[in-house]
Amino acid sequence: MQQRTSERFTGLDLLRGLAAMAILIYHFPWHAGGTQPLPRAYLAVDVFFVLSGFVIAHSYQPRLNTGMTFRAFCLARAIRLYPLYAAATLLAAAYFLSPIVQGKEGGGTLTEWIGSVATAIAFLPTPQEWSLDPASPFALNLAAWSLFWELVINVLFALVALRLGTRLFPAFLLLGAAGLVWYAQQAGSGSVGWEWTTFWGGGARALFGFFAGWALHRSRESRPAPRLPGWMLGAVLVASFLPGARAVPWQYDVICQMALYPAIVWLGAEAVSGPGVRAGGNFLAYVSYPVYVLHIPLMTVLIILLDKATGQPIGEFPIPHLALYLTFVIITSWIAARWLDEPARKWLRRLFLPSQPSLPVLPSPAAP
Repeated sequence: MQQRTSERFTGLDLLRGLAAMAILIYHFPWHAGGTQPLPRAYLAVDVFFVLSGFVIAHSYQPRLNTGMTFRAFCLARAIRLYPLYAAATLLAAAYFLSPIVQGKEGGGTLTEWIGSVATAIAFLPTPQEWSLDPASPFALNLAAWSLFWELVINVLFALVALRLGTRLFPAFLLLGAAGLVWYAQQAGSGSVGWEWTTFWGGGARALFGFFAGWALHRSRESRPAPRLPGWMLGAVLVASFLPGARAVPWQYDVICQMALYPAIVWLGAEAVSGPGVRAGGNFLAYVSYPVYVLHIPLMTVLIILLDKATGQPIGEFPIPHLALYLTFVIITSWIAARWLDEPARKWLRRLFLPSQPSLPVLPSPAAP
C-alpha cells in the first residue's frame, strides 16, 4: 500500500511541476517579436484545482473524520500558503511604493497603496476604489486570485466533510460546472477570475476543479486507473496548452477543464515513472508553489536588474532572456522554499498547531 501511494503521488507531482513551469513560461513578456509557445497555459490553474481536491481529500479527510477540528484544518492550510505569499506581497509592495515616494506620474496614490497592501496582507481582494489597479482584485500579485479561491474552497471542503455531509456533493459539483461554462461563454475563454469583471468565474473554476478532484479520490478504489507512463500524461498536459486563441473556440477550454484534466489526474494517480522522470517531477513539484506565488514579483526584480546591467528590456532577445528568467525564478524559488518557507511553516505550526502531527506538502493552484 505504501509503494502504491508513493507511485501515485509521484505521477501527480510530475503534473503539478509541469503545470507550474507552463505558467512561468506563459507570463514571460513575449513582446519583442517572440511567439507565445503555450498560449493556453492559463488552463494550468484548473489542473491545480483538480490536483488540490484530490490530494487534500486524500490527506485531510481521514484526519477530519478522526478528530481534526475545523479550526486546525483552516490553520494548517493558511500556514501552508501564507509565508511565501506574504514574502511576494511585501516584495511587490516595495516595488509599487517607490514611484509614489518619488512622485512619479501614474504610480498611484499613497492611499491606494495602503489599501492594496492592507487587503493583500489579509488575503482579501482589494475594493476598486482603494486599489492601485482597479481592474484587478489583487493589484500587488496577480497570482493571488487563485490562492484566495483555494482557501475559500478549502473552507467549504472542511464544512462538507465535517458538518454538511456528502449529500450536497453533487450540487456543488454541478454549480461549479454551470458557472464555469457560463463565464467561459461570456468571456470567450476559460481564462476568468483574475480580473474584477470575471472574478466570480474564478470561484466557479475552483469549485468545479476541487470537487472533481475530490470525486476522483472518492472513487479511486472502485475505479482504479490503468497504469500509464507519467511522461505520456505530462506530454498530453503540455500539448493541451498549445492551441492558440484563433485555432479553437472557448468550448475547447471547457472540455479541458471539465473532462481532460480530471482524466489526466485520474490517470496520474496511478502513473508509473522511471527514476529520472520521478526525480525531475519531484524537484519541479517542490518548487511549483514558490514559482507560482513569486514569479511575478521576481520578474519585476529581473526587469530592474537587466535594465541596470544592460539597458535592455526583458524580452528584447526572447531566447536568452527566457533562459535567464527561468533560471533566476527557479533557483530563487528553491532558495525561498528551502530557507524561508520551510522554517517559517515549522515555526508557525509549533506556535498555532503544537498538537497536530506533521502534514505533507500539498499542491496549490497557479494563476494564469
